[in-house]
Amino acid sequence: MVDIPSPTTEQARTEAIVSSLVNHPPVDDRIVQRFEVIRGAAIELAHEILLQAPNCRERSTALSRLEETVMWSIKAIALHQAAILNAEGLHAGCHEIPSTDFSDRAWEVNSDCSLPHPVG
Repeated sequence: MVDIPSPTTEQARTEAIVSSLVNHPPVDDRIVQRFEVIRGAAIELAHEILLQAPNCRERSTALSRLEETVMWSIKAIALHQAAILNAEGLHAGCHEIPSTDFSDRAWEVNSDCSLPHPVG
């Protein structure tokens, strides 16, 4: 786990706000892999929500919150890439990302614009 200290000065807080509002593309394949793990897990959960919960306001809210959760998780990773990579470098092997590869799955996109689901 990487602890990110809160900014302590007004200038540092301003810089943190500006940093959070600009794009932070991934700088390393390990960061991309973290994004993929989060997205893959969310797709799996979304598929289960669609299968298990009735089509109602609560299900819609659950899917919206899942989307929001993915967004905030990806943003946390993107904003703190340097700290993540530094921690991995200092603690090689301690913070390995699970090898979840979703590229071998075929995904079927639903005609009603609901989330894709694995085929087969």
